[in-house]
Amino acid sequence: MTHSLTVWYFRDVDDDDEPVSVDTDTALDALIDDVLANEQPHPTVVVADGRPTVGALNLPDHQLRFAADVESGTAALYLMDARSQRAWTTKAAPAATTLWLDRDADIEFPGDSAVSLLVLREALHEFMRTAQRPTCVQWQESAVF
Repeated sequence: MTHSLTVWYFRDVDDDDEPVSVDTDTALDALIDDVLANEQPHPTVVVADGRPTVGALNLPDHQLRFAADVESGTAALYLMDARSQRAWTTKAAPAATTLWLDRDADIEFPGDSAVSLLVLREALHEFMRTAQRPTCVQWQESAVF
């Protein structure tokens, strides 16, 4: 089963504060290409549609974020689960560059969270298929929630 993903990211269009929805592999690949082609001052935010919501505002019970550096060919992912009050970042190779989890708060991804852009793509496709934390990458608990 494929889930529709809603994605917030910066792009070179007038309505770049509006999210984009994708529900096919082709659309997701095009979106990833667009994210990588445009400078992202903040991590890209992804939610899987159809999952439960929480709180009076009916916010998604999860949030997947990622930051990528095209020059180094690396990325890092973060996944927050509001129901369990837990969050994780990828655990992989040392980062060749600083990847920001929250630039405004001056919070970097852990130094050992870098995955290749190919693995990032694989993880996002898995997330679209399952709406669950991708298993194609290793995870470590995050103190940031």
